[in-house]
Amino acid sequence: MPTIQVEEQSSLEALAQAIGRLSLHELEALEARVRQMIAQRRAPSSQAQLPAQHEEARLLLAIKEAPSEMAQRRFDDLMVKRMAETLTPEEHGELVELTTRREAIWARRLAAAAELARLRGISLEAIENEFQMVPAIGERPVV
Repeated sequence: MPTIQVEEQSSLEALAQAIGRLSLHELEALEARVRQMIAQRRAPSSQAQLPAQHEEARLLLAIKEAPSEMAQRRFDDLMVKRMAETLTPEEHGELVELTTRREAIWARRLAAAAELARLRGISLEAIENEFQMVPAIGERPVV
């Protein structure tokens, strides 16, 4: 991740300009961190002290996360072109980026499912079955 020089007393506009120089992947990582900071500030004192029902609700939202319809359509279109071996280099780069995002979503969903299983005292497999967490072909990495 690149280093961005920002003065201690910089304006919001200067900060936005510095952030504007980040790549898409870095912007998404920053977005996730900012959302986490906002959630922590909105929390009464810490997530550890949230009532179990609020924690479960947060986990359920994470489990149900999915790519946007537009991103899903584009991914599907690019996969068709990949199978037909007609991807341009630019499209290949876009497919790699979309795949990386899908993998990140899947990882967050799986982590939330594991935490929910722990909270409920049941197996991860039971949670995966309850929420039909079956990845699309090619979504789960081959180990």
